Amino acid sequence: MILIDKENSLKSGEYRSGENESADNKTAGSADSKSENSKSANKRPASVRSPGSVFARMAVLIGTPVIAAIGFIYIFTFNPVSQKNLFIPCPVNLLTGMYCPGCGNTRALHALVHLDFLGMMDYNLMFPFLFFILTWLLVGEYLNLLLGRRVLWLPKRVSPILIILAAIALTAFTILRNVPIYPFTILAP
Repeated sequence: MILIDKENSLKSGEYRSGENESADNKTAGSADSKSENSKSANKRPASVRSPGSVFARMAVLIGTPVIAAIGFIYIFTFNPVSQKNLFIPCPVNLLTGMYCPGCGNTRALHALVHLDFLGMMDYNLMFPFLFFILTWLLVGEYLNLLLGRRVLWLPKRVSPILIILAAIALTAFTILRNVPIYPFTILAP
């Protein structure tokens, strides 16, 4: 009651500070606790989920391994070196003739599923690092969705310095793999 009067008088400019402030604080505190209790009473427990969220979660939990298995079978069966028409070409290489940092990743993945680690490194030197990081993140999020808790360690915050260093390394890799001089031609796919 006093809280409402205080707000109304603030609008009209009639309220003077110091008058009944301790009573206002007590009343405001009890009003806040009542509104918090009514909010928590209206919330659904975490164990109760809407049918839509359960369906979406099950679709992801079932669909992800199915899509991963289809992708594995496809990349294992078809060779991106000899059957180029079955794979999407790199748009950067197609338009500019230069190699982007991802050029050779499909061939490197094909070599990886055939356990040809030297071939994988030959197609794209950055692929193992990228593959490890992305696999760790995707498996971590999948397990989090499946089990409802974090299983794999994920950083809460990534240092800006680390992001800058990764961007510099990726830029240097991209520039050097396009230099047509012997030691750098090894980086080209």
